[in-house]
Amino acid sequence: MKEYICVNGDIVSSKEAFIPVTDRGLLYGYGLFETVRVLPKGPVFLTEHLRRMKNSLNEIGLNPIDIRAIKTMVARIIDANSLKNGSLRITVSAGAQENTSEDEWYGQNVVITVKHGLPYADACYRAGFRTGFLKCRRNADSPLLKLKTLNYLDNILGRQEAFRRGWDEGLYMNHRGYLSEGTVSNLFFVESNVLYTPDVNSGLLPGITRQKVIDLALENNIQVKECPLAPSELFSSEEAFLTNSLMGIMPLVAVDEQKIGNGKAGALTQIMTRQYSKLFEGFE
Repeated sequence: MKEYICVNGDIVSSKEAFIPVTDRGLLYGYGLFETVRVLPKGPVFLTEHLRRMKNSLNEIGLNPIDIRAIKTMVARIIDANSLKNGSLRITVSAGAQENTSEDEWYGQNVVITVKHGLPYADACYRAGFRTGFLKCRRNADSPLLKLKTLNYLDNILGRQEAFRRGWDEGLYMNHRGYLSEGTVSNLFFVESNVLYTPDVNSGLLPGITRQKVIDLALENNIQVKECPLAPSELFSSEEAFLTNSLMGIMPLVAVDEQKIGNGKAGALTQIMTRQYSKLFEGFE
């Protein structure tokens, strides 16, 4: 099947797509991206993703996106690729430094790519994820950790380390020794019917799914605590799970070969999974 890519509003084949080699996204990792799940009736939580991107562009000194225009591009690229179940990635790079034109994109480049299918099989959710702590620690004071930037090499190296060690995902502690996040996920655990998750100042990307889970928990009268959390609190917890936009809610059953709870998806994890799945009813 021929694959199409959207480059600055133009739908072209993957072989024809290009941006200048002097783009600062390529040279310096200067830019942002969002990964969005796609179901038969459209992209999931697209507005939330684009709002986060727009706010983050302001944080790194780039010009804002036109959310309405991006939504139009997204619809066109989904249609061009006949995408029914999968994901798309929206990338905004800083553009070539010498480009000072006052065109629609102000020298920035907007690229939208797609993938068919999802990376997490049903068996993953039945078995749950096994993880461990990575050697590298997050600098909780870095402003980049709160943004989904193109500076992604730490995450890639972390995933490589995790896979070498036989884990499904790797977890970071921050430089103060507190829990942070996974290489591609946010972390939650449960103790005495309270849902705990590291706060943003612990050095993490506040994920779209992370916020959906927090909102759902509060709507269902489940207490949520966002705060600095020690690894010992995770090890002593009754259950845990990971979140991101493509995996949704993934049971976390072991960390550093130590079982979390009984080593299975816990009761609250299952409740949150059912509540979260209801959010997709309009997209399936």
